[in-house]
This record gives sequence, C-alpha cells and structure tokens, in this order.
Amino acid sequence: MPDLSPLVEGAGSLLGPAVKAMLKTTLGTIVLTALLAVLCVIVAARGSYLRGVIGALIAIALGLLVGVILIVKRTILSALASGVRKLSLGRRTLGALIQRMAGVKDDEAWKDRGGENVRKIERLPLAEAEARFRGAILSLTKETAEQRGFRGWVARKVQDRLLGYVETLTLARFRDESAREGGVDILRARDELSAQMDDMIVGAVDKLMMKLTAGLVLGALVLSLALSLGVRMSNLGDG
Repeated sequence: MPDLSPLVEGAGSLLGPAVKAMLKTTLGTIVLTALLAVLCVIVAARGSYLRGVIGALIAIALGLLVGVILIVKRTILSALASGVRKLSLGRRTLGALIQRMAGVKDDEAWKDRGGENVRKIERLPLAEAEARFRGAILSLTKETAEQRGFRGWVARKVQDRLLGYVETLTLARFRDESAREGGVDILRARDELSAQMDDMIVGAVDKLMMKLTAGLVLGALVLSLALSLGVRMSNLGDG
C-alpha cells in the first residue's frame, strides 16, 4: 500500500513544536488574564472591594476560557505548520492519496503515465474523482497507527487537520479542472498541486491562527468590559 509515513511518523515527530506552541500560548494567556484582571478591577470597583473582586473573577474566568481554546487550537495548528514546512507533509500526503486512488502498491513502479492502474485515473468524471479521493482519505485514516499519550493526541489531531486541508484544496482543484475540461486529469492535478500544496496549507494555517487569536482576545476584552460595567452600575457592596 502507499507509504503512510507522512501521517504516522511525520505527525508523531511534531511533539517538540507542539510543546513549544503550548508553552508560548500558556504564557500569553497568563499575561492576557492578568491585564484583563487589572482592567476589570478598575472598571468594576467604583470604591467597592466586592465589586473589584467580582471584576477580577470575571477576567480570570474569561481568561481561562480563552486560554484553553487558544492553547488547544494553536498547539495543533503550530505543529501542523511546522510539519508542513519541515517535512513537506502536504505534498507527501497528496502523493500517498493519489497513489492509493490508483491502487498502486509498494512493490509496483509508480509511473506518471502508462501503467494500467495509473491509466484508470488519468481522466475521470468529477463525481467519480471526488468519490475516489474521499475513499482514499477514509482508508488512509483507518490504517494510520494509533499512538497513546500526548504524542498520540498531537499526531491524530495534526493528521485530521492535514487531511482536511488536503481534501479541501484537492477537491477545489478537481472541480476547477472539471469545469474547464469536462473531466479531471488526476495526474496533472497531482503534479500542479504538489508544487503548491505545502505553501497553501501553511498560508491557510497562519491566517486561521491570526484570525482565531485576534477574535478570541478581542471577544474576551469586550465581554469582560461589558460585564465589569454591569457590576460597576450595580449596588453590590454598597450596603
């Protein structure tokens, strides 16, 4: 069967980048929570110790919530981006999936054109191309090795994200070619995508991390200020 090492060994070796991202995000979360707490105490207190404490608790709760989400998301996305940059996981995974679509085994020569199995996928209707590609992803996922512990969790999450990106980008390429040519030349799509896949995945991951971080931090800031203003206008601690 096609080489599964891009998903099994590659994803499993990303423990270092994952831990680094987790520690950096944790530190950022602590700083964010501390700043929110100071701001909320100032806004909420209005001369009341109780209101100040409530404002601080609001900041801590929101900081923890945002922190957990960011730690999980950024750990996986950072590990994925690192693997794609250093190990070309996007290109290698695409190659393994196309090879699987053709039914080529390890002991068979993988040729660009001419082989019987390869000829079967040189030109396919869009619906069949999509069905075969999704089937290849499903079978590949079922055969990847199960690992335990934090390393195994990182490997599985990175694999899921990686396959999601490869599927989205590849099927978009299939649909574009089908609209232009009336069918999908799988090998041509593979060759064109292989040169771009890693850069496209890294770009998408970096953009997602930026939007996710900015959105959650801004949301935490707005919500904490709104709740703190509500506490400030209340009569808590005045009696």
